[in-house]
Amino acid sequence: MERAVFFDVDGVIRHNNTSKEDGCYYCLKYKDVDYINGIYQAHTFLQNAGYKIFWVTMQNCIKEGRATLEQIEGILNLMHLDFQNNMINVDGYKICQSPDETDESKAIQKAFTINQIAIDNNIDLSKSIGIGDRRHDIEAYDMAGIGTTIQALNLYGDKKYEADYRYSNNPHIANLDTLLNVLMIHHGCNDVPHLIRVAKNFHHVVKVWGDEYWIVNDGCGNYCSKILVLMPYHISSLHYHENKCETFTVLAGIVDIEDRGFHPYEKTSILNLRPVLTSGRGESPLAFESSTDVKHRIFISGDSILMQPKRIHRFNAVIGGAVLLETSTWHDDEDTFRLEESK
Repeated sequence: MERAVFFDVDGVIRHNNTSKEDGCYYCLKYKDVDYINGIYQAHTFLQNAGYKIFWVTMQNCIKEGRATLEQIEGILNLMHLDFQNNMINVDGYKICQSPDETDESKAIQKAFTINQIAIDNNIDLSKSIGIGDRRHDIEAYDMAGIGTTIQALNLYGDKKYEADYRYSNNPHIANLDTLLNVLMIHHGCNDVPHLIRVAKNFHHVVKVWGDEYWIVNDGCGNYCSKILVLMPYHISSLHYHENKCETFTVLAGIVDIEDRGFHPYEKTSILNLRPVLTSGRGESPLAFESSTDVKHRIFISGDSILMQPKRIHRFNAVIGGAVLLETSTWHDDEDTFRLEESK
């Protein structure tokens, strides 16, 4: 059997704020189609990974008389052509309408449509992916038996719902292609549902800047290991730890780590300590010379930096997403002191 990805359209493939009528958001003309950044790359990634691609969209604007079925099909046909011109094969699309605007009604209609597509195309839904921004999207994917659900979080969608994974997706930032790629890098294969299931075996902490996966945190042995998945356009909090000593190693991507020296209330003898910056080529000449200066250093795959207790620091991915391995002494939330919040 085949595996597939089922995309919602509004809020996932195109922005859903192009036309506002009576509080409802519709795209009623092709000229109003506003593609979300990264959506071509996300489709290409999934196509290369062997997934069939289907669009399933809820268009109650037809029932409400705002547009005809032929008009909406015409817009989707032109969008389909846009993807073909970018060497992307969308295997099909379906338009849904529900009797009313309740989440339950929309979810039932969408789940029914997805099951029909699965039957007609020999799709194993348990190995497939559903991507949407609304609560009824995720409910529909669960009803249909789709194995992995991903929710896009944007200005016009619903708040976080019970999806397997989420990504930021507002009118200026889209991270679906980055999410898929960093998960592939993290686990070393292209089976996205498998990647997400493996990641979920770890203790998962959602951050403003991305996600933490805790491999181990042992208070008795005083050791901890985490995978940090950094999303672009975000930055971690500026913080320090009283007791925790940690080493960051870049596994993928490019990372900017800002160092502000030791906490100013510490003794002079501690202020004179320096972090050690290493790479596969031995100790780097970029080791910090002053504990009082703000230092930004760019790290690539294989580079590491030791952050000693009381060292003020923060990090962010440069250009695209990145993956860090954090190896440290035991992590205690009460040992983290934030001077500026993540953003």
